[in-house]
Amino acid sequence: MKAQLAFSMIMMSSLALVPHAKAQGFSDGYRNHREMDRSINALGSDFADLVKIEFVAESPGGKTVQAIRIAAGEGIDERPALLLIANAYGPHLVGSEVALNVATRLASSYGEDSTVTALLESGAVYVIPRANPDAAEGFFSSVLYERTGNDGSEDDDHDWEADEDGPEDLNGDGLITMMRVLDPSGDWIV
Repeated sequence: MKAQLAFSMIMMSSLALVPHAKAQGFSDGYRNHREMDRSINALGSDFADLVKIEFVAESPGGKTVQAIRIAAGEGIDERPALLLIANAYGPHLVGSEVALNVATRLASSYGEDSTVTALLESGAVYVIPRANPDAAEGFFSSVLYERTGNDGSEDDDHDWEADEDGPEDLNGDGLITMMRVLDPSGDWIV
């Protein structure tokens, strides 16, 4: 019970460290895929005795999905474990930041906070900060658009060709904010 309370407190305090989107660019302050990988690997280097980085998968877009294992001592694979998965819904970038902050706080609190130390010596915490890196990268492209799928090819419009009709920034503002679809009666509607 104490371990659950400690984890909950770390989660709540991590929210205060999350960057907030600025009016000039949604992705300002959030990590793109390369920056997220660099931060995950740095955490593994900084706390090598406590943190292990594990390869989970490669997205259809060729981006790695990594898990951070945080635990101390021997017999880690036989212990109870907690899995925290963030950014499964691609547009939810803040989830990645919170998850990485939680992992960092757990690792940096080991040996200093008795509850965290007990948690990591009796169990393990696995964190996957960005489960859907392809969709998350949509917020870091030159034309910003929200998407939930990965970079796999699809024939979205059923014309026997895949991915030939991507988003177009018609008014040049850097955002895809509306689209027109063919109305069955013949006119295009917004």
